[in-house]
Amino acid sequence: MLSRNLYEIDEVVAALQLSLRNRWPRALFWLWELISSDEKELARQTLTNSWLASCAPHDLTFMDDIMTSPMNVDESVSFVRRILEAPCSRTVTLMSEMATLSARPNMTPCSINPACLARRKVRSEAFVASLHADESIKKDEAAKFWISFDAACRQYRVRDAMWLIQAVQPLLSVDAIWSAITIAVRGDLKIKIQGTITLLRDTATRTTQILHQAVACQILCTPTAEHAALAHRLKPKIAFQLRQWSEWDAVVGRRAAREYAIPTEALHKETTRGAMSRKFTNILDVRDPIPLLTEGCAWWRHTAEQMGLVEEEGCLSFPDDAALERFYDRYFPDDIPDEWPKADQEKSHGRGCLESAAPESVILVREELVPLSEWCVGIHVPAKKT
Repeated sequence: MLSRNLYEIDEVVAALQLSLRNRWPRALFWLWELISSDEKELARQTLTNSWLASCAPHDLTFMDDIMTSPMNVDESVSFVRRILEAPCSRTVTLMSEMATLSARPNMTPCSINPACLARRKVRSEAFVASLHADESIKKDEAAKFWISFDAACRQYRVRDAMWLIQAVQPLLSVDAIWSAITIAVRGDLKIKIQGTITLLRDTATRTTQILHQAVACQILCTPTAEHAALAHRLKPKIAFQLRQWSEWDAVVGRRAAREYAIPTEALHKETTRGAMSRKFTNILDVRDPIPLLTEGCAWWRHTAEQMGLVEEEGCLSFPDDAALERFYDRYFPDDIPDEWPKADQEKSHGRGCLESAAPESVILVREELVPLSEWCVGIHVPAKKT
């Protein structure tokens, strides 16, 4: 699918993700390409996933802000700035690591203080009561699991909390796991944290579920003081970035708008060229983009309809040569893509790199049960002293 300036949209997304992950200011350019392609929802999703993967648990208001944003220029720039300036987290790495460990690492001790015993009794019972009858876990095990998870969160043991969330994946439904996380919310920022976790739960998809749960763990395992610290940051200095945005807008549709090449490191195996063998090239897609426009970004689909592109015998074409000339004059005023220098064409297209492409960065999910002995030890809760 081609973007406004004839990049592959999936590669623009990958370039934006890479830039945000590595804290490269060039991320703003790739976001601009998505916005100028009328792909605001895709831009929102990409920014959100990048925040989840590399910035959470910092900036508790990010989820609420981006989900309600119209994604105009000022706010789009601000979201990039917030991600670039946020401390890096190891959410993806930590949760993936916990998916491969059988034994629970550095098990957090559970308090036997009378007040703690009373509190966790009420909350663990609330968790057990929230479970559907079809859950593959006994009630006493469910209570012990929740108490162990709550203890890890309260003592800021993020690796421990993540191990418990991974260990319970084959045993509890998605709703039950979110119930465990929600009931564990506490502290001075409870309302704000609860709102963020609700958004995490409601916006998770089948493929992002574990990432959202990992972020929730990070939030619960972060001291209140660290959450509050971000509210006292200096005001952003975004004037120069806004000026860049307006300069790109001034050349949109021209060859000069293709300022940067897609970084080679961004071409993971789920991108267009990352999924294509080096034996093949897609350079013809940029040299003659017209047949692909009706399947391109939202901006090109709308434009193709306005310009009267018609399909005849499986091929797209203009009704006459005059319409074709008007199209090129309006949307490629410098020269047509087929006449661009090879170096310009190869900013977005060229040979595949399947043989050397890295896999897409995802969180591993535990699919098999933890050995029974490790599970019993992992959810062990000390008996109350008599």
